[in-house]
Amino acid sequence: MSLPDSEPRSPTPASIPWRRLTTWFLATRAIIWGFAGLAVRYFPKAEGFSPPRSPLDWLMHWDAQWFIGVASNGYTYDPTRMSSVNFLPVYPMTVRAVTWLTHHLDLSCYLVSHAYCFGAMVLLWRLTCDVAKSPAVADAAIAFFLLGPVALFFASIYSEATFLF
Repeated sequence: MSLPDSEPRSPTPASIPWRRLTTWFLATRAIIWGFAGLAVRYFPKAEGFSPPRSPLDWLMHWDAQWFIGVASNGYTYDPTRMSSVNFLPVYPMTVRAVTWLTHHLDLSCYLVSHAYCFGAMVLLWRLTCDVAKSPAVADAAIAFFLLGPVALFFASIYSEATFLF
């Protein structure tokens, strides 16, 4: 059974605007990293603040250390202390596989986060085109996805983008 010619079809991989999506993705990553660099440089520092060693440290906060620990050393459990067993394994396993290729754990974490984010962005664009039947609406959804309040977590060493993909 085929669809009538009057009904729009789902975007195929060939019809996805790869260049535009890639440009938006890279531009928004540069914006987020730029704001992170400005924040490190100009925002007031809390007591006990230690300056980052490199730009890779700019977005390495909170749970990032847990993910890095799981990716490099596996899971640990100590009933008397905080443990890493509550972090799901897909993100650290992917990081470990990419680290085998790059030999740089921090860089691998960012590459994996960005790869999952990019994949989620493409899937969101396709889904929005399917539902709204409008590439312009899909473009607006992508703009919000890449610049919305939670976009920082998709650019950091977190597993959030993994769940979207």
